[in-house]
Amino acid sequence: MRSLIIVLLTALPAFPAARTASTSGNWSSTATWGGAAVPVAGDTVTINTGITVTGNQNVTVGTSGNPVYGYVSSVTASGCSGYTSNPTVSFGGTPTFPGLGAAATAVQTGGTAVTITLTRRGWYSSLTSVAASLSGGGGTCSTVTTVNQAPGGTAAIQINGNGKLIMSAGYSLTLKGDLLLHNQSGAGNTYVVVLSGGNTVTFDGSAASAGSDGAKPIYGFGGSSTHTYYDNGMDTSACTAASPCVWTANVAGGGNVGYLYQDRNTNAPVMKLSYLTVSNMGDAALMAFDCYDAADGSVWTLNHVNFLNSG
Repeated sequence: MRSLIIVLLTALPAFPAARTASTSGNWSSTATWGGAAVPVAGDTVTINTGITVTGNQNVTVGTSGNPVYGYVSSVTASGCSGYTSNPTVSFGGTPTFPGLGAAATAVQTGGTAVTITLTRRGWYSSLTSVAASLSGGGGTCSTVTTVNQAPGGTAAIQINGNGKLIMSAGYSLTLKGDLLLHNQSGAGNTYVVVLSGGNTVTFDGSAASAGSDGAKPIYGFGGSSTHTYYDNGMDTSACTAASPCVWTANVAGGGNVGYLYQDRNTNAPVMKLSYLTVSNMGDAALMAFDCYDAADGSVWTLNHVNFLNSG
């Protein structure tokens, strides 16, 4: 007797891939990606110097819970005694961005219990010597334990040199991950991200990146911490009253979303923002440091920019 064997073939799940734009062109064209598949959610993207990618479709890339920089995830104290007031929490190590290391508060109860609450996780390229210590308050703790999350993830989109992403009018850009858009540019970069009108940029942290304690920021757009000369960041000057643009966040658990940029610019504004609504972006909606323009002093140009539910 012959048996009939039926083999069911099912589609195998797609694995996240690293895509690099090898020539200027539309996001939807495989030629832009060197013949590889068009990047989708879970993939990470690199746009190198000299390459301009046009977002001619709705774009979703990146992986949630993929920290590019390390951070402090928790601090606890035990074996405490003798406290008459709250101690001060300090952290060692060197943060990636000056002044943006971890921060925390401590509250003592009955002299023998100290509760430590993170207020900022910090950015760290290396976690060497990143540990918390307590001082003041009149007491001591036998053990202060710092738990760190190691760095090493990949940004959803990394744009290098004078590479550029131009989102065509009406299309959305959704970025997943702990650091969502990271620009490690060199000299001569001119507005690495351009919105053409009616665009929504969503920083989607999902559950893995969000923090119920409010101390897990999700970083929207970052400059490098090195002190070479960078030019311009994001340009929304094509957004209008009729076709406004939006930056927003989908962050479960109340994590903060920061838009951080460091720039030592030589002749032009760092940011050119028009008819833009920044919503649900947490306690650090916009943050810039070490920004100046050696030629005319301009750094940011803002026109009809509204902040909703943002710090």
